[in-house]
Amino acid sequence: MTATSADVAPTGAGWRKFAALLLGVAAVGLPVNSVADYALLVVLAVVIFSGEVRAQGRAWLAALAIVAVAIAGQALLAPPRIDEGHNVFLPSGAGGPGALERELPAEVYRHLAQEFDKQYPKAGRCKADVAGCWVSGGFQTWCTC
Repeated sequence: MTATSADVAPTGAGWRKFAALLLGVAAVGLPVNSVADYALLVVLAVVIFSGEVRAQGRAWLAALAIVAVAIAGQALLAPPRIDEGHNVFLPSGAGGPGALERELPAEVYRHLAQEFDKQYPKAGRCKADVAGCWVSGGFQTWCTC
């Protein structure tokens, strides 16, 4: 059997498909931590690798522009990310020793409390009677007054 022109993949088709998939991954962002993002990438991969990707320059420029807008939108509109592996340290409030103070070695807790006091001076912290203040068990609010 001889291969017909319909059976032969165009030159560079594999690289174009790979580049299209990379654009999709860039638009979704790494790491992929949600099922929806993973499902989108799977659907995208199936569509890309079962179809044919155009080699037209205007289509690629449009795709790059769309991905750039998506990445800029994620950077500007998304809430700040919490890096994995980082923990929150809040010194014990007025209610007595907290879990960190009870469980950490005294010198470790003292060092962390000193670093916290340097970065967040007591004069600027929220008051325990303010709703949502971390001192009373809520979340920290920072006062610039």
